[in-house]
Amino acid sequence: MLVEKITNEQIIADRRKPHLRLKSRRPSPLRLIDYATFVYLGVIALLLLIFHRGVEYWLRLVFLHIALAGFLFCFIQFTQRRASQILTFFRDVYPFILYTFMFKEISLVINVLFPFWLEEHLIRWDLALFGNHPTVWLQHVNGPWLREWMAFSYWSYYIFIPIVCLTLYFRKDRSLCHSYTFSISLTLYLCYFMFLFLGARGPHETLAHLHAQRTLAGFFDKMVYSIQSHAAISGAAFPSSHVAAMWVAWIFLFKFKRGVGWVCLPLVLALSFSVVYMQYHYAVDSFAGIILVAFTYPLARWLENKFPARSAS
Repeated sequence: MLVEKITNEQIIADRRKPHLRLKSRRPSPLRLIDYATFVYLGVIALLLLIFHRGVEYWLRLVFLHIALAGFLFCFIQFTQRRASQILTFFRDVYPFILYTFMFKEISLVINVLFPFWLEEHLIRWDLALFGNHPTVWLQHVNGPWLREWMAFSYWSYYIFIPIVCLTLYFRKDRSLCHSYTFSISLTLYLCYFMFLFLGARGPHETLAHLHAQRTLAGFFDKMVYSIQSHAAISGAAFPSSHVAAMWVAWIFLFKFKRGVGWVCLPLVLALSFSVVYMQYHYAVDSFAGIILVAFTYPLARWLENKFPARSAS
């Protein structure tokens, strides 16, 4: 009886201790990708508030960032309460819808910090490494079939990245897809942010006087030319976000389907070369894109290990 009495008194005493009380809390619906997106939108809005000289419609852009962040937060909360396959799908892949908006916005704010261009340094690095302008020299290695293969490799960026995402998404375990979305978003957000500090125009603008006039080779060459004519922006040369995102996608494909990854490796290598061959990037831009992935990929893994509860809901 004495033992039972002491035990009951101990239980009552423990219940009165605040640090031992069990609290029922709803888990936060926010993931690492959400925090990364909100931070990017917030930082760009803050920069525009402070350094907006020469930026047309800067106040509209600030309000647009705030409204977009608010909408995303409400959408995430809504999908947490009313889950459905369609809502869950868009909740998981919404960053892919934002990339185009964020990339095009760079053309409006590219000189918000520095009202000058830095491509002369990239040109010097190319000359120091190769002794010539790679985009100019590669004109001697020309031919309709090679040109078409380079154009196809360059264009494959627009389908390769979403196909890898969908391939990972429709697995039973979607953790790899969530990790992929976070990794590729972290890489692209960092690229877009670096453009503001390292604004540089591509060789198709700065070295146009050295490039020979050419005729379009075929279907993919014409398609890439059309995309660049309507979607290209000035100042987004270094590092190559095109190359960086492609390598992130390949790494995840290789982890999931090693055999398919080996098959697709020549395409990824060709794309890394095509951005120079097609005269959209300097050679150092392509190298910088690969080096950036060597930083962002382990950083994303470290953050996921540091905050496992935020990796996915």
